[in-house]
Amino acid sequence: MNTKMILVMLHATALFSAPLQWDFEDGLKGWGPWGLTARSLPLMESVVSIVPVLPHSGQSCLQIFDDKSDCNPYAVVFQDVAAGNSYLFKGWLRASESRPMGPYVSVSAMGEKGKFIQWLPVPQRKAGLEWTEFRIEIKDIPAETVKLCLAINPTRGLTNEATAAIWADDIEFGQIPKTGE
Repeated sequence: MNTKMILVMLHATALFSAPLQWDFEDGLKGWGPWGLTARSLPLMESVVSIVPVLPHSGQSCLQIFDDKSDCNPYAVVFQDVAAGNSYLFKGWLRASESRPMGPYVSVSAMGEKGKFIQWLPVPQRKAGLEWTEFRIEIKDIPAETVKLCLAINPTRGLTNEATAAIWADDIEFGQIPKTGE
């Protein structure tokens, strides 16, 4: 194999590298709780956990549980990005019950040293008792963005007395190749 051929293969691999994937078979792999208060910190392991409860595929999935405490729990993961690029965040959700609001999948832009920049507009889809696919294309990222925070919340728009769980599985995140590359 000649040097030019190797360089072309390396370039193609860099452009079309596989997206990050979470099947939750081997733990959280970067996912963790957010939105907990000092009172709810002892609940951290029950708020965001890996469980063998009817996964979309494999043996386990991610569970986010809101038990009516004084917190508003999210499961979050932070991913490095570059402004000017577009990204795709997709996966599968299943809720503990079908409701008009919640669960909520959101994306926020983060700057240097974890500085919050803004929530990005994303389409909302209702998740019910069956697994439902979601796809979020992220195209307009503020220039100072260095990370995206991908977040899932089980009780968005519900009363403080609501309890709910949501399960997520087979999640992917990756850069969308630019047209012409």
